[in-house]
Amino acid sequence: NRINSSGSKLWSTNGIVVCEAGTKKYMPFIASDNNHGAYIFWHDYTDYYYPYSYCDIYAQHLNSSGQKLWASDGLQVSNSNIHEWIGNLRTDSQGGVIVSWETNNKLGWHWWNDVHDSTQNVWVQKIYSSGDKVWPGGFQISTNSAKKYSISAVGDSGGGIIAAWVDMRNGNADIYAQGLTYSSTITGISGIITDATTSNPI
Repeated sequence: NRINSSGSKLWSTNGIVVCEAGTKKYMPFIASDNNHGAYIFWHDYTDYYYPYSYCDIYAQHLNSSGQKLWASDGLQVSNSNIHEWIGNLRTDSQGGVIVSWETNNKLGWHWWNDVHDSTQNVWVQKIYSSGDKVWPGGFQISTNSAKKYSISAVGDSGGGIIAAWVDMRNGNADIYAQGLTYSSTITGISGIITDATTSNPI
């Protein structure tokens, strides 16, 4: 729901149903679209089969009146047939939204307990307010084979993305960062920014 500064509900008494698909959905992320609307992202078990399951990422854009602007049950952000776990969600200066996530092919309900699984990778995506995605399935921000997790991404002043994550390539939990343009060009910031073996440990 949208609530004004006086505590009044602006959309409906019981809020807006963002997705009515018959799948398991949980842990939504929400960000303002800077125009009195909102972006909502969530984990969706579209590929659920007991006792194993994969969660994909879906999203919806609501305008200032609470109307859905994307597909009725959400826009599929990623579908890699492995677990996708949202890192963060940020709107940018162009009115779109940037989302980061990590992937992990460990099966089962509690895959996230094993944050050091060697198959984890980190991804980013920019989606315009219209629902158009810059990269069809997202952009893998680092192709290094090391374990990576806890990614976070923001927009930069030039319309690109800066992402940072925890990286185990040196045998330690170091923090790496990368700059990226929407033409998939790696720019600016690149490489390690905090080394766990020095005086600045994580």
